[in-house]
Amino acid sequence: ETLADLDGPFGLVGHSMGGMIAASYAAEYGDQLAALVLESTAARYPYSDEHYPQQHAFLCRLADLMEEEGVEGAIARLKTEVELDSNAEGILRRTPAHVLTASIRQAAKMRDLHPRLSTFKAPSLILAGANDGAFLPWCKRLATTIPNGELRIIPEAGHSPHAEATEAFCAALRPF
Repeated sequence: ETLADLDGPFGLVGHSMGGMIAASYAAEYGDQLAALVLESTAARYPYSDEHYPQQHAFLCRLADLMEEEGVEGAIARLKTEVELDSNAEGILRRTPAHVLTASIRQAAKMRDLHPRLSTFKAPSLILAGANDGAFLPWCKRLATTIPNGELRIIPEAGHSPHAEATEAFCAALRPF
């Protein structure tokens, strides 16, 4: 609704879950976009049973734990079950439990947007961290799906190039 109130074509940028939302918007209202930037994201739920069954099960378990035990309880329980690196732990601590659980559960319902994005006409920049093992393959697929899609891989960055390698991220974004 907010975007519908904007005058004229505009650019839309989305990261991770925000990128999924931006891709969904582009698939539905692509004629309203002058440009699209997708960072570390996918055009379908990346952790489906089909593609990442172990991660899918883990995220469902995480959503349940967050609902049942809150952030600290979920982190404590996870540490007894899996090796939880400091980056993942930091993300969990910074994200309110209700936001994370809602994101996981909503993303799991996402339909595959690739067929609809294959006709998207606006210039598109797809940014991915070279070390983002989960989303780099999806970003590569987006770049080949969107006709005017350009992939830029940010060296020495993981899932959040804008925060992990800000200068390299901006160097890729500014000319676009």
